[in-house]
Amino acid sequence: MIKVIDKAFKIIEYIASRNDTSVAPGELAAALKLNHPTCIRILKNMVELGYLVQISRQKGYVLGPMSFAIAGGKRYMQTQIDIAEPIIKACAEETKQFLLLAVRHKERRYILCSHNGNSSLNINVNKLWYDDLYEFASGRLLLAYASEDDLAWILKKKGLPSFDEWQDAIAEKDMNNILNEIRKVGFATNESPFHVGIACPIFVNEVFTFALSITVDKSDISKKSLEFYLNKIKMTAKSISNQCSNINTVG
Repeated sequence: MIKVIDKAFKIIEYIASRNDTSVAPGELAAALKLNHPTCIRILKNMVELGYLVQISRQKGYVLGPMSFAIAGGKRYMQTQIDIAEPIIKACAEETKQFLLLAVRHKERRYILCSHNGNSSLNINVNKLWYDDLYEFASGRLLLAYASEDDLAWILKKKGLPSFDEWQDAIAEKDMNNILNEIRKVGFATNESPFHVGIACPIFVNEVFTFALSITVDKSDISKKSLEFYLNKIKMTAKSISNQCSNINTVG
């Protein structure tokens, strides 16, 4: 067990030393003098735990959100967050609502940044990750853009949503239809007794990367239509997409 832990830390250290450049398994195995099947097995386990993210089979791996959480300094996808954060804050202050930026890793929703423009909205996102993909607009959007393999894995691990989590998607056929519709219209929603959530996709170099969501106090919908908030979140997502696509960092 100690030897496996030692190998796992060496893998993290090597990938961290590459400064946001992805590392292929073959390079890792050669550089660290690891047996290739052993290296692959450790990489798979560390992806499942959130310490690494596999960009693709060809490009390999970068550090995942859990690696940044224990680092106590630089955040996961720091370069993109630095671009997105002031844009998100401006939209939250203009609309006087709550905005957040999220990514998915396996079955978890990770909150990268958020801003509350409405002090009466009592929303806390103080945890690193949430197991709530079914319940909120950003989680549903993240599911809609998941690969078929990832979606199958999530359903196997979590099962279908309960009625309380997502009443319209308690059957797999219904869920698939809803996810297809989300991709078609370009946004996802959820509704609670007091709030309405809307989430839109952010694409970096035409690749889906983030979910941007706004939580609207229902009492404000009588003052400004839901269409107003949908248009604002779409415009904000597009602005972040455009600005993030001008950089090349993947980590």
